Amino acid sequence: MFKENINRLIEKIGFIEFRKYVYDFINILPKTDCSIGEWVEKTNETFKKADVSIELKIKKKGKKLDLDQLFGAANKQIVEKDFRLGTIHSIKGETFEAVLVILKTKGIGSPYKTLLQKNVKIEDNEELRIVYVGITRPRRLLVLAVPDQATKTAWEEKLLH
Repeated sequence: MFKENINRLIEKIGFIEFRKYVYDFINILPKTDCSIGEWVEKTNETFKKADVSIELKIKKKGKKLDLDQLFGAANKQIVEKDFRLGTIHSIKGETFEAVLVILKTKGIGSPYKTLLQKNVKIEDNEELRIVYVGITRPRRLLVLAVPDQATKTAWEEKLLH
């Protein structure tokens, strides 16, 4: 049901606007340099101020746990790695040693598989132009993640033949 609600919202307002909402939501969350209990309290206060109708709750025994105790090692590993997470739009004009492009079945229009099988030219389709920008960013390694075998086969036919 959650996924269907998200898909309906994306259809209603568009993916780019939805992504902006998600980004804005993440950016209002408080820093994690405190206990879980304190973070939950700060988050609930932030939600009230932002008129977000969500209230977080935590059991008493978990309130004193420090977020760094739970995620510190993982966060440290991430900080020590040289990577950047972003949308294809946010990396235009840049290059990287390696790039992971994660695609859905389709962008805003037709499924990628359909566009590729019909030999739609990149310059004639905005969705394919966006993917083109993403797959031309790496210097050494490109990983293209797709949702199913049929889409994988269509991309392989386009890119490897």
